[in-house]
Amino acid sequence: MTISEQHIQSILGQTIDPTTGKDYVTAQAVRTIQIDQNNVSIDIELGYPANSVRNNVQKQIIEALKSIPGIGNIQVAVSSKIIPHSVQRGVKLIPGVQWKEGLLRFSFWALNAGLMIMCVGSLLPLGLMQTWASVEHGYWYARSAEFMQTPVMQNLRWFRVPG
Repeated sequence: MTISEQHIQSILGQTIDPTTGKDYVTAQAVRTIQIDQNNVSIDIELGYPANSVRNNVQKQIIEALKSIPGIGNIQVAVSSKIIPHSVQRGVKLIPGVQWKEGLLRFSFWALNAGLMIMCVGSLLPLGLMQTWASVEHGYWYARSAEFMQTPVMQNLRWFRVPG
């Protein structure tokens, strides 16, 4: 029995991509089918990032094509090509704006330093003090106004401001 491209297309049309739930033909993922006597080479191009599923897709297609009687070596190449939505094509992010690298770098590090100061200087000590109070006196006390309005707790809460 000779192997035809239509037969391979029909099998790929019944093989479902586990990520999208569509078959490879309907999803237009089949790029090329090359038949050399009994050997078959197929290029599949997925429309999503496929590094994590590439091997599974190859195995799935090879297993599906093994059902063809007399088939020889099967090679499946899986790649990804992510194209933007038609609305996004040709749209500039912010037209005419030149980003200042130094300002971006300073903003990034200043924001992260402030978050670190807030976490280490305020949130962590507050959390540890509340944990200690709940272990010693109970959860109700650690959440009570009596505990939360102590001078130490108020100062720690105000220490969030510089961060």
